[in-house]
Amino acid sequence: MSKKPLAWRIAGLVIVPLLIVSIYLLARAQRPLARPAVASEGISRPGHVVSEVGTDAWCIHQDTDGTYWLGCTASGLYRIDGQEITNYTEADGLAGNNVRGITGDGSGGLLITTSKGLSRFDGQRFSLLEPVDYGDDWSSLKPGPKQIWLILDPARNNPCLFDGDKLISLHLPPTPGLEEFRRRNPNVGYDPAGVYTIHTDRSGNVWFGTASLGACRWDGHEFSWLYEDELVNPPGGGNFGLRSIFEDRDGRFWICNTRQRFVFSADSRGEAGFQQLVYDREPGLPDAATDNADNFSYFASVAQDPDGSLWLACGTDGVWQYAAGQVQKYLIGDGVFAMTVYRDNAARTWVGTGEHGLYWLDGETLRPFSPDSL
Repeated sequence: MSKKPLAWRIAGLVIVPLLIVSIYLLARAQRPLARPAVASEGISRPGHVVSEVGTDAWCIHQDTDGTYWLGCTASGLYRIDGQEITNYTEADGLAGNNVRGITGDGSGGLLITTSKGLSRFDGQRFSLLEPVDYGDDWSSLKPGPKQIWLILDPARNNPCLFDGDKLISLHLPPTPGLEEFRRRNPNVGYDPAGVYTIHTDRSGNVWFGTASLGACRWDGHEFSWLYEDELVNPPGGGNFGLRSIFEDRDGRFWICNTRQRFVFSADSRGEAGFQQLVYDREPGLPDAATDNADNFSYFASVAQDPDGSLWLACGTDGVWQYAAGQVQKYLIGDGVFAMTVYRDNAARTWVGTGEHGLYWLDGETLRPFSPDSL
């Protein structure tokens, strides 16, 4: 198996400039939320029709009406409805043109995370949701099914929660290993506790993966931590960060690489003033037990089908499908980086590459997207 640790390092560098954005967010943290974005006022139908999507494809979302939405890192947001493609940018009221996440808002609209803040889109206009800073005060919060967790700035320790009314910015509590990390890396240019990924499990617990300090589980009462060096640091060097946490249909957790999956206890144990997660490991993919094994790779995104099949975005190793004990690999092209994978309502597979466009799986071949793809 061909691993590309340098490519993972390059991908990690994409988020570092977002540190600047945190200054903007923190300065505005106590202001009220959800005022309409000025650029969207008076615009009845924002956006403009284009013939193709941007090459800087990052994230994909299909809404409840079956419409596709694509977030790009420089060219904004795209709506793909049959043969028609509409592009939305800052000129239309979108908070920023660097879109890193798209999800439903629970009321038929969209929440779009950008490097300049969070936009809410009702189909006609954008509004800017400005975060209220709760700091490290989690006491008034409990995990709930209507909560939507978001990452505005992965270079900072500030996971955000949208409760249907307001956007709350939070900070993870002190992290095991933080002081030791700072002692060994005094000049690091990012927050090692920056939140790279958030996952809500089937029991309602919320998981946070950090840049360099592992993962934690919040159950509404306490934070319990996990750190294993191989989850964060690839064997070839560099810092991958804890980019992906996913609970599969069997209740097992896949974290960052294919070597193992984790079985977590609901309990935790105290150690050096912190709560540590209690867990066992099970084998992950077959033939992934060593660094040079054919099926060992790091992944940044996971999707699962109703039948339990897993889809993994494995960087320059392409997209992998794991079903019925077998691994099927779909390569994109030399140097093309599979960053996000998405399965739609029609069981199509979509792949965001960051700089080489949007791809979809046609049989056993990943092809560049065009309006004729649908």
